[in-house]
Amino acid sequence: QSIIEESILALALSFIFLFVAARWITRPIEKLSAFITSDIKDITPDKNPALKNKSEIGLLAKSLMTY
Repeated sequence: QSIIEESILALALSFIFLFVAARWITRPIEKLSAFITSDIKDITPDKNPALKNKSEIGLLAKSLMTY
């Protein structure tokens, strides 16, 4: 009985951890995608939220703004 309860708890915590980690990874990509697909008149470098990101997403955003 105890092993089953611990297994269910471990499984639930694993799913929660994976969900949080996936959101942490994909959120900057979603923001950059929303910015890029916005109306062209709304695209200005200072409004791009991904420029503040220091990861590969920020590098991609900076390279997109040079065009």
